[in-house]
Amino acid sequence: MSVSNRIKYHAPFAVLALILAVYLGMKTLPEEGWSGWSEPSAQTLLTLEHWANDGIVHHKFLYIPIGYSKAVKYLDDPELRHHARGTVTGSLIGRRLYYTHYPSGFVLPYAFLRKAGVTERHAFRLLSLAFSFGGLILLYVFLNRVTTPLVAFFAVLYYGVSTMFLDFADTLNNQPIDDLLRFAILAVSLGSVTGDKEKRGRFVFITWALFLVLAISSYDSTFFIYAWLVGIDLAAWLGGDRSEGPFRIKKWAFYASAPVIDFSVQMFQNWWYLGTGDMILDIKGTLDTRLGAGHGGGFGAGVYRHLAATLVPFKLMTGLDALPAAGLTAAASGAFLYLRGRLQYRWPRFTVFLLLLIAGSVF
Repeated sequence: MSVSNRIKYHAPFAVLALILAVYLGMKTLPEEGWSGWSEPSAQTLLTLEHWANDGIVHHKFLYIPIGYSKAVKYLDDPELRHHARGTVTGSLIGRRLYYTHYPSGFVLPYAFLRKAGVTERHAFRLLSLAFSFGGLILLYVFLNRVTTPLVAFFAVLYYGVSTMFLDFADTLNNQPIDDLLRFAILAVSLGSVTGDKEKRGRFVFITWALFLVLAISSYDSTFFIYAWLVGIDLAAWLGGDRSEGPFRIKKWAFYASAPVIDFSVQMFQNWWYLGTGDMILDIKGTLDTRLGAGHGGGFGAGVYRHLAATLVPFKLMTGLDALPAAGLTAAASGAFLYLRGRLQYRWPRFTVFLLLLIAGSVF
């Protein structure tokens, strides 16, 4: 494709990105302004103050969502824990000062900025915007590889003007870096199933490295990404590519090692902070809550709630209740399959979108 044609095809996206960048950039400047997820943003700023004043190692690299004071450490005493603002899930160990149920790696870029002497909130929000727009660009790159510029533009338009992006693009939490790394992995991972064996090996390692950074920064996309990585490998195998042989299983284990390493690091942090007994109680309380016992109804009710939750994305996409939204999505998919066999157009491969649907449901 010539340079002029490339500019023609990608100009709408460039205009969209410019409009969003100006709007969201101006929105970050007022000091009284907040993102759509204000409380976690404030908690990240509080964590930055603790880390800057006492050192990251002193706080065991853990998230500490409470105002800075030298007396804060006493809130970990049993008599004062009801004042703490950290872990509450499961409640078998009561409230604790630090938040132990989520990785704190996403705080590190902001911590480096704070260490450099930056204190203005809009500077941290601009860093979040940089992550978010990097993610938006990578989403467009990925969609261009699996479909057409027109489809890619409308998909990015849909996401870019949604409250999911506009509210969270400048939040000082995990969402911006999760977007950046998630879409980077989607774009890069395609190279792990195309090209010669040497190139595939390089893309596999780059994908693994990105996955490692993602899993230490955010749990939001961990299962989504792993399901996607295994899915594109299976799709290549079902499509007749047998060149990798048993290496595919080893590759899946290699990919899985990234979140396993990161989760092990977090378990070490929890043990460092809570000790063996409280760490075990904390894990048990969290499992009871997540599997349903903590909400009543037992394990069966918990499984039902998780299955029902797979319909929530359809509700978010359409604004309809979950079941009608799922039905509408199924009808749209059926119409897509019907039209692709009857209209002359460079339709995207349905396999890719089916994999994205499955991976999203796994998440």
